Amino acid sequence: MATKKQTERPRWITRYSYAALICAPLVYVLSSGPVLATAFWLRDMTHWDGFYAVIWIYRPLLENYPLTYPFHVYIGWWLNLFGSMPPG
Repeated sequence: MATKKQTERPRWITRYSYAALICAPLVYVLSSGPVLATAFWLRDMTHWDGFYAVIWIYRPLLENYPLTYPFHVYIGWWLNLFGSMPPG
């Protein structure tokens, strides 16, 4: 029979799992602007379309839903900062 001490997870695992659940989506959203802007800028400089593959990673943020509008503004700000254009 297992005791309570044996079945309990260590506290650091619980703390890090909560931190990962909070930080992972935040890092995903905040990295979208600079990564997409860099990819589009590199495409503009090299004329190689392979840099557009980055779009697939951030596709959920690029969909046209009302909730994604703030992400469009954020990504657009980074595109203006880099002086690059999205495809199309």
